[in-house]
Amino acid sequence: MKKLLLITFLFLITPDAKADMDYVCNVHFDDGFDFIEKNCERNNILLLDFIPRGYLTESIAIWCRQDREINYLFSIEWLEEKLYSLSCVLYDNKPRKALINPID
Repeated sequence: MKKLLLITFLFLITPDAKADMDYVCNVHFDDGFDFIEKNCERNNILLLDFIPRGYLTESIAIWCRQDREINYLFSIEWLEEKLYSLSCVLYDNKPRKALINPID
């Protein structure tokens, strides 16, 4: 019984056990991503608004943790373009780097 309590206690005091999901980082797609890099932290909830449909999956790949829930929904149609809102746990305040497969 003591071992079980010790293991539980050690898990609770590790730095990785606490995720900083108390803050929502609200960003508009057109504002650029400097705000995320300067003001947001890993594991914040990212709320990214007005994403053009063609950039939705790219935004998810670049900014969102893939082991947490990712939500997106149609927001508005503006100038014949569908815009979406995205909500996910922020992977990091710096975007993932893209590895591009060159065309042979």
